[in-house]
Amino acid sequence: MSISAETITKIYQAYLPEMIEIVIDTYEHYRNLKLPKGHTPYSVNRKRFNDDFWKEVVNEHIKHRYNPKHTIPFGRRMCGGQMPWPDLICKLPGLIAIEDRWQNRLRTAMASDQFTLGHFNSCDTPQKLGAAIELWNNRNPEITPTDDTSIFCIELASRNWQFLLEDPDGRRITAHILLSATEQDGLEQLDKVFGDYLQELSDQL
Repeated sequence: MSISAETITKIYQAYLPEMIEIVIDTYEHYRNLKLPKGHTPYSVNRKRFNDDFWKEVVNEHIKHRYNPKHTIPFGRRMCGGQMPWPDLICKLPGLIAIEDRWQNRLRTAMASDQFTLGHFNSCDTPQKLGAAIELWNNRNPEITPTDDTSIFCIELASRNWQFLLEDPDGRRITAHILLSATEQDGLEQLDKVFGDYLQELSDQL
């Protein structure tokens, strides 16, 4: 990647609180699937599993290049439909990384949900990116993008730092994209198209 590891780390650290909340929400969602009738929905014990614990969960996923939105339901399937305790979710990226069989199963499970920049996927030059933005605006003059990837790409290319850095929705969307880009070659795709913009985003921090 042309963007430095230091810059990527700086951006990830800036959005860590939002990433933690996304991971907790994802964990609670899958933990509460098939909840027996009349049972109170499970919520994470934030004293036992505090922000430092969830920071480690996020960092383990970044280190091993896995998206927790994929590993959490994968862990549930591997445990026969029962959601494992958060301790295992923290260890799961490292376990998958050393087990080829698990890697293949995870790859198959997430085949339909791979990271993509959508309309901006092949914009590897400023000219292509500019043309893609113009095409997007011409096709969607009255439509605000609704999917997180499109919103992030448009706002980043527009240098809307206030939305990306200060607006709660903008921060959540950015954190979601960063988590998704952790997997496969997502960071490389982001850097190829938006490397200069990511550097500018980092400079605003």
